[in-house]
Amino acid sequence: KWDPKVLPFPHFKQLVIMFLSQLLRDPVAQITGFKAIYDVQGTSPWHLKYCTPQNVYLFYHAIINCFPGRYKAIHVIHESLPMKIVWNLMKPFLSEKMRNRIYFHSNCEELLDIFPSSIIPTKYGGNLQESFDIMDFLRTASKECERYTVEGRPNIY
Repeated sequence: KWDPKVLPFPHFKQLVIMFLSQLLRDPVAQITGFKAIYDVQGTSPWHLKYCTPQNVYLFYHAIINCFPGRYKAIHVIHESLPMKIVWNLMKPFLSEKMRNRIYFHSNCEELLDIFPSSIIPTKYGGNLQESFDIMDFLRTASKECERYTVEGRPNIY
């Protein structure tokens, strides 16, 4: 979970862009696009401080209009009151196409109807035993970038 006291908002934005950039290095993601699951459990009113209309619009514009990723679906679980407020702030900025690709789930079991259980972590009812550490992912990705700076990552498929 993002803690604004530990990771300042400007660094959080940079981290999101770095993460998405690393996902785009995979040729399969370039072709098929992204499907994301956002667990917003623990979102507090403190997070709302950063969800000004300007920040929401700029973040949306950067991710959707400037970033070359293809967003196929966004699934939100454990919706909270602050998330409902953020959703109502974001909705006017979203195209109808994007609004139709965002799904809210009341329970995690609904994810099993959409994703294979092998890629859903056990805490959400799936079979995936690993826990994902974004910092570990970024460290590994950074090492990969050092090896393939100009040519990019070799095609492994």
